[in-house]
Amino acid sequence: MDEGAALPRPFAVPDERLLRLAEEYGTPVYAYSRESMTRTVQALQEGMPRVDFFYSLKANPNVHICRALNRCGAKAEVSSAGELTVALEAGVDGRDIIFVGPAKTREELDLAIRSGVYAIVAESVGEILAIEDLAKHIGVEAVRLLLRINTSEEPDATEIMVGGPSRFGFDQECVAAEVGELDLDRCRLAGIQVYSASQVLDAGWLVAHMETVVSLAVDLSCEMGFDLECVDFGGGYGVPYTEQESPLDVANLFDGAAAVFAKWSDKLGSVRLIVELGRYLVAESGVLLVRVLRVKESRGKRFLITDGGLPCFTRPAFMHTSHPIRAVGVRPGAVPNYFEVCGRTCTPLDLLGSDVPLPDVDEGDLLAVHKAGAYGFSMSMLNFMSFDWPAEVMLTAEGSQLIRPRQPYQSVISVQLP
Repeated sequence: MDEGAALPRPFAVPDERLLRLAEEYGTPVYAYSRESMTRTVQALQEGMPRVDFFYSLKANPNVHICRALNRCGAKAEVSSAGELTVALEAGVDGRDIIFVGPAKTREELDLAIRSGVYAIVAESVGEILAIEDLAKHIGVEAVRLLLRINTSEEPDATEIMVGGPSRFGFDQECVAAEVGELDLDRCRLAGIQVYSASQVLDAGWLVAHMETVVSLAVDLSCEMGFDLECVDFGGGYGVPYTEQESPLDVANLFDGAAAVFAKWSDKLGSVRLIVELGRYLVAESGVLLVRVLRVKESRGKRFLITDGGLPCFTRPAFMHTSHPIRAVGVRPGAVPNYFEVCGRTCTPLDLLGSDVPLPDVDEGDLLAVHKAGAYGFSMSMLNFMSFDWPAEVMLTAEGSQLIRPRQPYQSVISVQLP
């Protein structure tokens, strides 16, 4: 791969096919390219063969997506009983699942232990004691634990998870004393997990993070007296949403990771190395198709009001991010105007994109919101204003498969207690 290269993984679906999808399934509808997401996994596996990549289901918990990724080698990182159930239903072996989260309930821990997950990522002394007690009650001899560490790193990212006071994990300077005092019979310390940040686009920082985490894992295993079985680097690989953002330089990342693993080869041996990825695997594989309902102008601004928006795609308003938006089936080279692309709810927060360059479009035209495969359906306010929930479709070389049917508002509002 050339220096400065990014993975070639566009959502390459012809407009004619998108138009047919919108006619067949209605709008709004999420469409995901299975080829795009599986190609990403395969490229990562080739670039970092020493690493096991775990799909973070929070990005998109659809069972069909989890199954497609697992079939090409991705494992699963879950953070709830629901996500664990999805992973198991998708066919992921329990030995390829890790359970993460700052406050797992006893019911969730019980399910994780009984499902034989590879490891539970422990984030507090109280959680370790709960796991110890449950393991004794269930009759399980050993439960593998990874200790989540709140390091002193300072990432340059949108969501920073380390460096200061945090509800996540053990503070780096206290973990040995806090955990070393515990009398554990069923819990087996096996390694550490450090999730430092999300939406990281700096390959150099990610390589430095790997070096930091390996060094810390080796030091803690010696200080605390446990055999190092696993090092989990977290994830947070980012994707560019605007032209001002540069894609992650995977060539630099691959070379840097190989150098780190070679440097520490005598300590790592057969240690399992894990990277957790959600957004990076599925964001660019997905598109949200919405229909223009109204076109209007107000005080010098042009508005496109669509049947999408806040209820089915909350992320732009919640995270203050922009996604590429384009008109589907419009002749190339048309001179653009600039539009506010909105949803149809009764709040000015309902904005899919501002100053979006689009050719003149009419009511009934189709728009595609790209890079919508992650934190689209799963992060949305689906019940706000009681619209239909969007459908989800998987695109393959053979055709399309409905992987979540549209949920009519009648069925949503009829679910009431007697």
